[in-house]
Amino acid sequence: MNSLEQRVEDALLDRNPRESERRVKEIVADALAAFDASATVKITSYFNHTFAPDMVLQWGQVERPVFLRFTDNLPELGADIELLDPKDPLVFGLSTPPVEAAQENRLDERSRDADVFLTTPTAVEELSSRPMPTATDRMLRNSLAHGGRGALVVKDDADWLADALETGFAAASTGEVDGTRQALALIGDYFAEGQARRLNRVVQAVWEGGGARTDQFPGEPDLAAEVSDLSLVYLLQYMDTTDLVFWRGIGRALNLDQLVALAQAEVAEQDSFQHLVNANLDVLRARACMVLDMSLYDTSEPPALRWSVDLPVRETPPSLTLRGPAFQAFVTRVKKDLEPRIHPDGPTIPVPEFVERTSSAHVATLNASVGGSHITLSDDSGSTQRDFVQAVTSSLPNAQVDKATVATPSGRVTVNYLERSGTGVTRSDTLVADLILATAGLLVDFTVEQRDQLSTFLAIDNRPQSERSDEPTLDFDEERDGNSEQTDRSR
Repeated sequence: MNSLEQRVEDALLDRNPRESERRVKEIVADALAAFDASATVKITSYFNHTFAPDMVLQWGQVERPVFLRFTDNLPELGADIELLDPKDPLVFGLSTPPVEAAQENRLDERSRDADVFLTTPTAVEELSSRPMPTATDRMLRNSLAHGGRGALVVKDDADWLADALETGFAAASTGEVDGTRQALALIGDYFAEGQARRLNRVVQAVWEGGGARTDQFPGEPDLAAEVSDLSLVYLLQYMDTTDLVFWRGIGRALNLDQLVALAQAEVAEQDSFQHLVNANLDVLRARACMVLDMSLYDTSEPPALRWSVDLPVRETPPSLTLRGPAFQAFVTRVKKDLEPRIHPDGPTIPVPEFVERTSSAHVATLNASVGGSHITLSDDSGSTQRDFVQAVTSSLPNAQVDKATVATPSGRVTVNYLERSGTGVTRSDTLVADLILATAGLLVDFTVEQRDQLSTFLAIDNRPQSERSDEPTLDFDEERDGNSEQTDRSR
């Protein structure tokens, strides 16, 4: 396949001037669209005009003009760059000049002074299709398209810049001062003020995420409250890595409100959002969860486990969601935020079925109903064994389970079958992974394979040592009436 430069050259040689112009602009527009897929490229009716751009890059309300320029007369090109100073444009050279000639005519210096980004077919194609792309390549292309400056002319320069930025981010993630300082200097050289400030914030977020102290950051730290959220949005948009160590580093303070903010910034559908949540299950906490049984909807190909955010609608607050085979979980910070979703008409389940579902769970208390009576079973040891439950309820063949409290490593969870909900009942919030696993495990009739799949997905390898289920047994039958009975068993 012909290179981008060859295709541009072939189009320039078309004998029909209008057809030549059309072909050149379409080839360049396609190349820029591939260079930064987040941009919309709008072609104008001008061609090689002095002040009117040939096309415009658009990101919502943000625009950057693009001028196509011939590069056979470099002194004239240098003077033209200086005339375009007020527009801070991207200048796309239609051919790649020799590097010596570009240096002799100070194209890099003149472009940088004018906040103009001068590039060529060779550099654009190299950055768009590197044989061994790095995690920061897409971020680099977006940043150059938005606010790059200076001249990036030949393949070697493009490769050097991409590798240097990736090395700088790696240095920031490990708190390495010299490498991070070099990355910040590189950003200052190659990006105009606004884009440089954004990238500096991102480098700072990576620095802090790696555990390094803010007061030791080798640049000018931005202490504004919104820095972490803005930087996190940008990282989710443009950081291409599945390295959970990286995502864990930048997500140590992750919470549900922040995940909702990311969804509102339209980055929750990115694969990086999945990596961020999965890497931080050991710190992400919540109080309430509702689980829908989706088995009737998953008759063909069940969906893969995937996080998302259900944004607020009217009086329904937002929630983190997890969709998987046979279920969908909605997680909120407090029980009140879950209430608009709850319709207390869920089915209770027979005690034998409950016993099967809790074969690997630590059940602290159990609420069963027979006719109008309620029986609460509790165990002072903190774990109601299945043989005890079966023995006590053997004479009650029609007993249905209304509620159950199960112990998890990060706190106890009361599962309400009528509400199809699970609520943390300890002083601190429960880890989201524990909350979902406990609630879905009791409410959904999973197959063995589905249960194992969910347990593996929500597994927490780096669980804090302080996470122990040693709270006292809780009695959740709060509205016991005269018809209620209670059976206690102590060891």
